[in-house]
Amino acid sequence: MKKGKLIGMFVIATGLLTGCVDHMPEMTEEQQALVAEYAADIILKHSKYYDDGLADLSQIEEVTATVEEPELEFIEEETEDALMEVDNSDDNDLKKDAEKTDKVKSDDPKDDVSDDGPSADEENKLTVTNYSGTYDGKEHSITVKASKSGTTFKYSLDNKTWVKEAPQFKDANGTQTVYIKAENGDDTIYDNGTVTINPVKITLTADSASKTYDGSALKSNGYSITKGSFASGEGLEKVVVSGSQTEVGSSKNQITKYSLKSNTKAQNYDITLKAGTLTVKKSNAPVKKEEKNKPKKESKRNNDTNKTNKTNTTVIPQQNTGVPILVLAFSLFVIATLVKRD
Repeated sequence: MKKGKLIGMFVIATGLLTGCVDHMPEMTEEQQALVAEYAADIILKHSKYYDDGLADLSQIEEVTATVEEPELEFIEEETEDALMEVDNSDDNDLKKDAEKTDKVKSDDPKDDVSDDGPSADEENKLTVTNYSGTYDGKEHSITVKASKSGTTFKYSLDNKTWVKEAPQFKDANGTQTVYIKAENGDDTIYDNGTVTINPVKITLTADSASKTYDGSALKSNGYSITKGSFASGEGLEKVVVSGSQTEVGSSKNQITKYSLKSNTKAQNYDITLKAGTLTVKKSNAPVKKEEKNKPKKESKRNNDTNKTNKTNTTVIPQQNTGVPILVLAFSLFVIATLVKRD
């Protein structure tokens, strides 16, 4: 019986080991030997012939084939624990191998890929920044960035002729398209951007003025820039303001002409003209009546003339008596004849 029991226990242990092969991880020959020895040790240590070592094989025949259930459960539990320990040991070995591999890779500069840059297999992407603004007398262009370092750029305005420097734009010519060609090794990609420069809006306003009526014309030749500004060094050469108001009332004071400096281009400025106002107010002072004084002066002159005429009546008779000259002459002749007779 004892011999059969020992043989039965050995067979059960062997079955347990062989039955778990499909569920066990791959092990080296050394690891498999350790598992077999451990399982045999668990089985044989319950034999009365086991004493700090393996039992004598010659005594196995005396072991009975009867195996009690509690002992089988204990053997199964111990075997599973042993397999778990081997599995954990194998996982630890795999982790150590992976760490060693990672360390080797990190020591190789060719395999090292920083977090700041893409991998060699990643697609190269372009980031294009367009420009849009009003004229300021400065040059402007697009900016381009690539996701892969070492990318070179070429630019074109007609998508045919390519240059290495990005074209610069200064004057207000609306929207200009810039074509981009990016090269990185054998990889070439195309894109485009735009530069938009608009003219500066400027308003010129003629001055306004007012006064109280005094009989003279009211004029104002001044002006001011009430909106916008010219770029540094640029501006107006001459501005002509025409307007006049004499009588009580108001009228427009208008800018009729202007000219730009030689370095100032008309296409860069959108100029609007705005009129001012000339106003003449009614006077509150009384008006002098000069007409009443004039008749008095004429009357005085007439009196002087009459006095002069009275003093000369003894010599020359007044022409307003109505006496003919012939009658007067005849009278004088008669008087002279009478005087001679006497």
